[in-house]
Amino acid sequence: MKKNQDGFIGVAFAIAFAAIGVATVAVQESNRAGNATIHTSQMAREREKLQNSALNAAARYKGLLMERKNPATGEYIPGIYAVDYFAKPEDWIMRKSVAIGGSGEVLMVGTDQRTVQIKAGTSTATVLGKSTEVFNQQVAASSVQEDLVDVEIANLKLAEPGEPGAGILVKYADIRVQGLQLDGQKATPIVVRVPVPKPIPFNLKVFYRPTGDPTWVNFTSDVTLPDGGYEFKVQGSGIMTGVKFKWDGTDIFLGFNPATGEIEHMARNYEAANIQIGPILGGDFTLTEKLDKNTCSVAAVDNTHTVEVSMIGVDGKDYESTGSMKMKLSTSTKVLTLNDYRTQCLDKCAYLETTSRTSLVPGAGIDAGDISEWWVNDNHSNNTTIPDISGEWTFQETSHYKISNKKLCVSFLGVSPTDFGGLFFKAAKFKAYTVPGCAVEFLGARDSCGCVAEDTKILMGDGKSEKRIDEIVQGETIWNPLLKKAMPIRKMTRGPEKVPMLKITVGDQMLSVTGNHPFPTKSGMKTAFSLSKGEEIMMEGKGWQAIASIDTVEASGKAPDVWNIEVEAPNENNDAHHYVANGVVTGDLMIQKKLQSQAQTAQN
Repeated sequence: MKKNQDGFIGVAFAIAFAAIGVATVAVQESNRAGNATIHTSQMAREREKLQNSALNAAARYKGLLMERKNPATGEYIPGIYAVDYFAKPEDWIMRKSVAIGGSGEVLMVGTDQRTVQIKAGTSTATVLGKSTEVFNQQVAASSVQEDLVDVEIANLKLAEPGEPGAGILVKYADIRVQGLQLDGQKATPIVVRVPVPKPIPFNLKVFYRPTGDPTWVNFTSDVTLPDGGYEFKVQGSGIMTGVKFKWDGTDIFLGFNPATGEIEHMARNYEAANIQIGPILGGDFTLTEKLDKNTCSVAAVDNTHTVEVSMIGVDGKDYESTGSMKMKLSTSTKVLTLNDYRTQCLDKCAYLETTSRTSLVPGAGIDAGDISEWWVNDNHSNNTTIPDISGEWTFQETSHYKISNKKLCVSFLGVSPTDFGGLFFKAAKFKAYTVPGCAVEFLGARDSCGCVAEDTKILMGDGKSEKRIDEIVQGETIWNPLLKKAMPIRKMTRGPEKVPMLKITVGDQMLSVTGNHPFPTKSGMKTAFSLSKGEEIMMEGKGWQAIASIDTVEASGKAPDVWNIEVEAPNENNDAHHYVANGVVTGDLMIQKKLQSQAQTAQN
């Protein structure tokens, strides 16, 4: 019996121990499950803290990108900014500004760094709420700070095509937050998008100076200056695309290339101060005389110019415009003497002494041969063209151009000395230089002063043969249809014609002329502008013929060259100053000038 009892007891102990073992396993499993639940909860909290930390870092970074007042200057500047706003995203290097100085808002190793260190809160339950408040700018970013994390620019979002500042204005920055810990291990960096404030350029300055003068003067209001050449420069501060310099209503863009979008200045970050934008402008702004197309003479003009300058922001808009400023250049009253021609501005316009040769200009005492000899003898043979020259003949010409305070010079641009055998100054253009400043004030040509097209055929001195006007050479004569005899040529003129010409058709002939070219009519001499369809003009050998049509001919592409002839005859003898062009009788340059003088007198 005892053995049986002992057996039962052993079995009971075994069962008990088995039960205890099962219970232990269950407890262990329960503990493991509980631990897993706790770990999962902890991981969730870590991830939440990680997200909160990244959000807080992004909020603080956004706060650093916002402008704040610089106590030293009173201007507004972000806490950190790109050293070069126009650089590629991968080249955006950040700089800590003077506005935050030595504060602990951001830590940087060295002056300029791509990665900055920011304190990001992770340990309090209010981090998420405060970060949200920082993003909404309800509280300062400094109210949330804990661990140091690294933040850098990952990418930039630029304005899209069709938006202001397309391809230039930075709208958002994708920032990469790294250095975060998850379960004791470095977590995968988190990218957060933050807005980037639009920079506004400031402190626009415009300066001027006489050409060659080392001293710049601030241009802030309307000024009256002596006649001469002037230069301008523009400065600005902050970040801008460029500058719009408006001269008499014409826009000149400085500092960037509109065709390529390239920025060509150093106003590229918030602390850029007094940067010159674009090159120095100047040299030919001054214009105190201009060629009057109606009188073929140079007349004084109101030399008041309007200047307006504005900076162009990264959004393509104008900022801080100067408004309309006036610059008036007072015309010099100095009357030049022949000695002034001989001694002044010789490096710009040489003086050629007269000789006893037959002249091409009445009373000038100079001809094409003199110019050729001077070109060779004065060692200009290494040049491909004749430089600007003057002489007693140009001094006398000032009476025609009504210039008394400028040195009149002739430019033979594109003309070789070998061309002077018979060009009769056909390629001559006229320049006027201020004395003693030697700035070019006028560039013109006798182009639309009663001229005919270059392919016009002129009846030669034999009264039978014709030759294109641009092929006539020195020594030839042309036929006078009124006096019925050959006449020598005093001079010929040539120049480009930008004004639309008139095509006059009469009988079986057509003649292209400028509006001021003279024609004899039954009611007296008239310009082409004054003629009308059906009116009668004279044709060589056919008498009076009715005009069939008058059409306007616009120049296509390059302005065509036009020509005119002045006959060598007494100026008071009007009949002597006629020639035949494409079978039509016309007046010469002397008749043209008389008509213009009469019109000017009547107007006055």
